[in-house]
Amino acid sequence: MKSRTATGNWIPGTLAALFLICCLIALFGKCLMDDSFIPWAADHGMSPHRAVVEAARGGGGFFWDQTYYLGNGRPNGALLYPNWPILAALPLSMSFTVNIVLHLLWAGAGAWFCARVMGVSRWGAALAAVAFGLSSHTISLLYPGHVAKIQAIVWIPWTIGFFWKAWQSGKPRDFVLAAICFAPAMQSGEPQIPLYLGFYLPLIALFGMFQSWKGRERGPATIGLRLALSAACAILTLLLAFQSVSTYAGWMGGVRPGTAAAATASDDAPPTPEALKAKWDFATGWSFPPEDSLTFLLSGQVFGGRSPGYFGRMGTDTMQLKETDDYVGVLVLFLALLALGGIGRSRAALFLSLVLISSLLIGYGRYTPLYRLIYSLPTMASQRVPARWIAFTAFSIAILAGFGLDRLLRVARGEDTRALGRLLILPGAMAAVALLLVVIQLMTGAGGTDFAQKAFGPDGFIANSPQASLAAMRAERFLYGLQRAQTLLFIGAALFAAGLLNRLFTWTEVQRQLVVSIVAGSVVVLTGIDLSLNAKHFIEPYNWRQYHQADGLIQLIQSDKDLCRVQPIGTHRHPVLNRIVGPIGSWNRLRMTEQTSMNVLPPDIAKAHAALKLGNLDHRFNPRYYDLFNVKYALTPFELPADILNVSRLRISHRMPYGNNIPPLMVYEYTGFNPNPGIATSTRNVASEDDLVRLLASPAFNPSTSVAGVDLPQINSEAKGTARVDKYDKTSITLHADVDDACWIVMREHFDKHWKATINGKKAPVHRLNLLHFGVPIEAGSHEIEFLYRPPKRRLTIVTLAWLIALGSVSLSAVILKRGNQTNSSSNT
Repeated sequence: MKSRTATGNWIPGTLAALFLICCLIALFGKCLMDDSFIPWAADHGMSPHRAVVEAARGGGGFFWDQTYYLGNGRPNGALLYPNWPILAALPLSMSFTVNIVLHLLWAGAGAWFCARVMGVSRWGAALAAVAFGLSSHTISLLYPGHVAKIQAIVWIPWTIGFFWKAWQSGKPRDFVLAAICFAPAMQSGEPQIPLYLGFYLPLIALFGMFQSWKGRERGPATIGLRLALSAACAILTLLLAFQSVSTYAGWMGGVRPGTAAAATASDDAPPTPEALKAKWDFATGWSFPPEDSLTFLLSGQVFGGRSPGYFGRMGTDTMQLKETDDYVGVLVLFLALLALGGIGRSRAALFLSLVLISSLLIGYGRYTPLYRLIYSLPTMASQRVPARWIAFTAFSIAILAGFGLDRLLRVARGEDTRALGRLLILPGAMAAVALLLVVIQLMTGAGGTDFAQKAFGPDGFIANSPQASLAAMRAERFLYGLQRAQTLLFIGAALFAAGLLNRLFTWTEVQRQLVVSIVAGSVVVLTGIDLSLNAKHFIEPYNWRQYHQADGLIQLIQSDKDLCRVQPIGTHRHPVLNRIVGPIGSWNRLRMTEQTSMNVLPPDIAKAHAALKLGNLDHRFNPRYYDLFNVKYALTPFELPADILNVSRLRISHRMPYGNNIPPLMVYEYTGFNPNPGIATSTRNVASEDDLVRLLASPAFNPSTSVAGVDLPQINSEAKGTARVDKYDKTSITLHADVDDACWIVMREHFDKHWKATINGKKAPVHRLNLLHFGVPIEAGSHEIEFLYRPPKRRLTIVTLAWLIALGSVSLSAVILKRGNQTNSSSNT
């Protein structure tokens, strides 16, 4: 018996690994075989990925990340993330696809590890690996471009698994390994999910404390030691990810776009009720509507290349959008519910059930009173999209499904004879739900158009709306979800019933184990096929090389040699504008002014936005905004009225048609554009930053010929001359200036205190100009000017030392453990 069991131990893990690899190859095969194709990622695109790849090939270290808001130079932790050697070695687009595939494999491996640590059998762990590795929540994040969130989510099972193991074993090595897994989640570029992950680690400590107190390891010394190791784990995690953590901390001082008007108020003034409401609305706009919990059972494609759109409540008044599909798989969901029925037998299952319930309730956001309490916690007011918590719901359901499969298989093997009657409720309930879905299917009709008319009413907006076809597509998708769910429910009910009733037959032990393995393997395979079919809707390969060559706007931008920016207006109203936004950042002389999904604004930017409003028009129509932010083009999916054109000094430059019911894209050019760098001949000094903001907004100030600031060198001249850019890359800007009198050389780039300058090879101080810009004063003559971005290296030093200590301690513990095992073997001999 033992030999047969030991011989079959490799089957579940091998099946899960091979099947997961095959599914991912099938999903991403076209992109893996042809590097002209990448999976479409709307907001992410190729430009941020290209920046990281180029920096990785350049040897790593610090680099100027121009994808950051307004090109603000800052240290970036992306190269400290473990994937950068792969990015450096592979072609650009191939590295993008391989990066995604490896992360999904790593997610499956982490789910296997976490399930095993928590006491799940190999078959249950295999199911968890496939369910989490192909999780719709994770894969659907690819289409909207949230690659950083995918990179953060895959570390959830590894961190929780090692921290759970650490509290069980009490070994310092496991606490160090938990920190080593937690740190990359912070370095992924996504701040929210690692923060939420940190909230669940104290819950594991509470479970561990209770177990130590109730078990054999009594006494405060044991609990105190593990609490001390937990604190050391937290400190080590912060040191390992210090570069990213310090960057996130800086973001906490940012201003929400919805509260930008409050940025001009005094720091001592209390926020107005309007500002508080705007902050709450922005932070909770993307709450998870309770009715969307139906998507756990019914696959509803809500975002994607062939998406029929989203008609729910998630999003804001201006943009109804559900970024993820949260379908977990029919069999997975029912097995997780089965596990919830027996959580009293396992503390790990109880912990996961608390994760499931808490993350779901918090994910509901504004729809439950609970989020008011969460919102009052430190840093939570700086977060947005409560639906991010659903990542933990998907994780807990995947692991709980492993527990549920274990419970079913124990009865199928005859190890728990008393539970047979209770567990037969599972296939019965699944069959009942399937029959209910059949009835719903018959009531809704055979076609999406019929169902759309029934759902929205013949007299409602659907009757004469241009979105009628979109609603019909959405209905078709819903009906498809009904059909697939009911099919899987019938198959699952038959499969589970066969496994449970297996013990009633007088079969040999080998025959019984074979039936159990067939049932378990079938559950794993069916789950993988089910989730893979769903994932296909969110993986859209597109020929990025051909697209860049064929698109008229890309050609226009690529031919522009000015150092300037582009301002998108009404991005969410145009179905292909996000496709255009991404590639723009590929040319470092022309960047986006505002990211399409900005979270916070730096305080100085927020003050400028608030001060540059024109009555009912926001800053994007004030010509002073275009002067200060160096904007040359504005992109809109609609024609601007004449009165706005007169005020903003914009004129139509190009009209880009797209066809297929897609509206044309309008390209407006700012007629007052001034080349960058600029030459200023006068200085205006003010007493404070608030005075500076008011001066910049005043029509009396001319940013083309003057600079303003605090304690600037005084220059007043009538200098004439030229200034040109000879070199512009990620860490340096080289200029040549030839002037006949003293003047300012102004770089209309975002000021950062880490900019250094040399004039004709001699160091010169860099001054902050016009709140946002930087520059240097020069005398008459010909000058070579170089601006270098040189942030301090202490962050990199701290991170390097922390990783050396962490890896050294793990290696040392492995050597000590190996020697201890050898000593024990010798003693036994």
